[in-house]
Amino acid sequence: MKAQLVAVYGTLKHGCCNHSVLQDATFVGGFVTPPSYSMLNIGEYPALITGGSTAIRCEVYRVKKQHMVNLDALEDYPHLYTRRHIETPFGQAWLYLWNQSPQGYPLINHGNWSEG
Repeated sequence: MKAQLVAVYGTLKHGCCNHSVLQDATFVGGFVTPPSYSMLNIGEYPALITGGSTAIRCEVYRVKKQHMVNLDALEDYPHLYTRRHIETPFGQAWLYLWNQSPQGYPLINHGNWSEG
């Protein structure tokens, strides 16, 4: 499998608690999604769902096969999260989306998990 891109928006971002999963991945750049998502506060981490009007601040990394294996394990893919390709300024990247009911979780309206 050739290197792929992944867009991260929560605990995987630089300086956050799960960033070590991306050790040796190449930071490609940051970008903001179109305002078409809702970011949920799940507690110790955020979750995204499609639909909504929030633009999400992401970091994009070039990852290898083992990174994807580790990311899928962390995100409990495909049970807790699913993933899909989105367009970024750097090409198509995987984005993990919450695969559970959003009911009962507060929204993060500013779209930047790092800001709290």
